[in-house]
This record gives sequence, C-alpha cells and structure tokens, in this order.
Amino acid sequence: MNSKAIIAIVAVVIVVAAGSAAIVVMNNNKSSGEDITLILGTTEDTGPISTASNTFYEQRRMIVQEPLIGFGYETTYTKLTADTYTTEDNITWNVKLKSDIVWSDGEPYTTDDVKHTYEIYKIGRPTVVANIDSVVIVDDLNMKFVLAAAGDLAGIVSNMPVLPWHIWKDIPVATAEDYQKVTSKDAFIGTGSYKVDSLNSAGDELTYVYNDNYRDGKPNVTKIIFKHYGVESAMVAALLAGEIDAVYNYGTPGISASYVDEVKKSDKVDYMTVVTGGVPVDVLFNMRNSISADSNFRNAFKYAVDYDQLIQYLAPATGANANSGLIPNTIDGYVDTERLAKDSTKAENYMKAYFTAHSLDWSTDKVDVSVAVFGGDLYTNAFTLLKEQLAAINVNLTSIDYGAASNFAPTARQSTTAVTLFMMTDAAIKAYAGYASFYVGANGTLKMVYGAGEAENAEYEAIVTAMNSASTEAAKMKCASDFQKFYEANSVAIPLYWGGFVQPYSNSYEGWKCGSSSGLLCYENLFGLEKA
Repeated sequence: MNSKAIIAIVAVVIVVAAGSAAIVVMNNNKSSGEDITLILGTTEDTGPISTASNTFYEQRRMIVQEPLIGFGYETTYTKLTADTYTTEDNITWNVKLKSDIVWSDGEPYTTDDVKHTYEIYKIGRPTVVANIDSVVIVDDLNMKFVLAAAGDLAGIVSNMPVLPWHIWKDIPVATAEDYQKVTSKDAFIGTGSYKVDSLNSAGDELTYVYNDNYRDGKPNVTKIIFKHYGVESAMVAALLAGEIDAVYNYGTPGISASYVDEVKKSDKVDYMTVVTGGVPVDVLFNMRNSISADSNFRNAFKYAVDYDQLIQYLAPATGANANSGLIPNTIDGYVDTERLAKDSTKAENYMKAYFTAHSLDWSTDKVDVSVAVFGGDLYTNAFTLLKEQLAAINVNLTSIDYGAASNFAPTARQSTTAVTLFMMTDAAIKAYAGYASFYVGANGTLKMVYGAGEAENAEYEAIVTAMNSASTEAAKMKCASDFQKFYEANSVAIPLYWGGFVQPYSNSYEGWKCGSSSGLLCYENLFGLEKA
C-alpha cells in the first residue's frame, strides 16, 4: 500500500510489535489478607448502565469487559484475552485466545464472542471497528482479523470490549439506536477482574465487585464504588473528609490545580503529580505556508520560546518540560531527544538567516506570522505569551481565533495560516493507531509531517515506507526512533509542555499507582493496594 495513503488515514509513530506485547508488571498472588472496598469520587455521571454511557463504557473496558489487547500500567498495551497476535503485512492478523477464560457467569469464552462483538459494533459503534474489514473464525481459540488498511491491531481492538454472545444473541440490534438502548446488567458481564453489582436508584452510585471466575487470582480490592458529585468542590471536600478514597475521572483525571493547596494541608490525603503524554498546547507548522516551510524560521521559533515561563503561567502544578521528538517518555518507544529550552543566540542566528534568504533588513523589518488559535483561555493566553517572546526576533504573531473545535479545520487557511496552536491528549495520541505522534496538515486533518499534497521529503518517506513494512519488534522500534529523530531535526511541531494532573488519594492505603492510560483502575492498584 502506498505510504502516503497510510499517512492520510492514521499517524503512526510506534506500533506494538507483531506477535508480542509488553507484560504488565503485577503480583496477582500478593494478598494483604484483608479485602479492600475502594470508594472513588467522580464528577462524571456514574450511570446509566447502558451502551449509551461513555463513562460506563470506559470503566467496563478497563475492568469488566476486556478487549483482546488493552492498557497496562508500565506499558501501553498488554495481551488480555489474546494469547498471541501475529502478522506478516500489518493487514492480516492471526489471533489466538487464551484457553482458560470464562465469562463471569461461567460460560466459555470463544472466538464466536469476538466475531459477533465485531458484528454488533459495526451497527452500534461503527467508528471503533472502521479499520476492520472482517473477522474470520478458524476454531474456538483461533481467528483472523483482516484490516481495511495496514495498521496496529492493538490500537484498534483496545477500544473494543468483547461482548458475551450467549446473552447478546437474544438482544435484537438492527440499528445504532437498538444498541444504545441496551441496559440489562447481564449484557455487561465480562471476563475481567470485576462485574457490575448495582446502580442505586438515584443513579449517583455504581458498584463493581470481584469476579470470582477471573483467571488471574483475587485482587486485594474486591469492591469498587463510584460516587458521583455534581461539582468538583464537593468531591474534593468529600476526599478531605475521608468519605472517599480518591478521585477518578476518565477524561480529566485528578483534580484542578486550584485545589492543590487544600490537598497539601490535609493529613489524610497524599498526592502524586502524574505527567502524561498529553500535549495541552502544541505549535504546529503549516508546511504549505512559505514562512513555515522555511526551516530557519521553524528553528528560530523553537529556540525563541521561553518554555519555563509558559509552564509557570499556564500549568504551574502539572506541566513538565517537553522534548523535541514529540513523544513523551510515557509512550513506549520513547528515545531521549533534545529537551526544549530557550536559546536566544540560536533563535536570533536562525532568524537572521531567514532574513538574509528573503532579502529583509534585520534592523528595520518584521515578519508577520498568522496563527490559528483554538478556542479557550489556555490557547489565547499561550498566544499572548508567544507573541511577546517572538517579538525579540522580529516576528510579529497575528491571531486568527477559530473558536470551537468544530470550526477549527477550514481549508481556507491552507496557505494563509503559518502556525496553529492546537492540543492532543494522551488518549488521543494512542487512539491514532495505538501509538502516535501527529501533525495537523494544511487541510486540517491529523497526519504526519509530509502527507499527500504536502511538501516532499525523501528522508521522511523512507521512514514511512519502513514503518509500513515493519513486522518485528526491533524493526518497529527502530522506526519509532527514526521518526522522533526526524521531528527533532526538522522542528515541524513544538509541544510547548507535556500535560499532567494532580492525583490525590487517601493515605489510609499504601501502594497507589496511576497508569498513564487506565488511571487508578490499573492492575497495580487493584492487586497491590494494602491498608496502611
């Protein structure tokens, strides 16, 4: 398949090795001898128990209805119900299931469940399975996934919690509306370490209990209660009062920075600052624009930015200095590229080279640079700081505010806008083929640096070609390294800082961890927490 066709679909930087997946470090046999009930506060709705609830969907794919391959703690992906998955071309994947798996009601788990889950999702959640062309059963434990375009199976099926076909076969699903109306608790039995126990009548408390048919032993945490709070202040007050053990929000984990001082004063609560792969504010250069297409300008911009000042004003409690390779160390395959830091001498020298090449006078001229700004104070404040900083090298940033995300990708800015201020969450990075870096192309779509219709670059094309054909762990990790070094050398995008969050928790328990993908629902907590 043509490499540019792949780029237009997804932005692959790092792919889980074919036929292998990293193992989550856990000790399932460890037990404190005392069962733990963990009470987690959340400002997200806890119910209903239905396919229409995105919050419930995320919770169940973490701990109830396992996907074939899912999120771990120290690594991004680990095999859950899959025993092996192999490929020779990144299109046809051979999957073998583990042989000892049963549903929480004791029924056997087979490839029939997986195939029919795919068929149900084609109707109810088509975007989840959009890159799957077919699922072919070989026998009860073996099957083939045929993808519509070359890609990483782990990144696709991690969003596909498997459904129990022996129950769903009696549920009519002819439309997406049929799927979204399913609320039966039996429809959500799973193979994971927990099962749904109850949702109270008010809909503000959801309980999961240990699945005693789980194959990997009994966790120390045998019950998890989610309590819903309408506002964050009430949730934080409950944490400080000892009414809940930690806070949990899938989309926005932890607490706002404004509550950090309150948490610090408490003798009942400790906290960890968790740096994620999210890029809250990213500078993306439009390679079709004559200014941004010039590497001297891009490098001048990179070294003119005062990253410490940006973190101080935009994310003092949660920000961390980024690297120039666009991949944070929370993503598998990270290599140690240059740390981003202000260097006034380099910035001025690069910009003077730009002035010389364009017959401009350093003492009198300025370069006007149009910047597309995502809506919200975070982006407008970042623009204001960057405007002040870039003025030192005779660059005048002018803002075009596109407001809401739905209005953010007009094709009209293909040549007029030189720079875009955008964002990318850790979850979104992984969603683009499992592991990804990214670039917003001139047409507003997420892609790598030089996609179809963009400027050509032979070095980049060679890396993409190698990635498309890579089928071993060593080959894919080499491509991952090459991509990051390419980004470092070419400065096509600048993560102004890595995002993060403050995760508070009760110190009545010890052993707390926070997974970069699964948050507090990581196996290290479920199997490792002990009463202090």
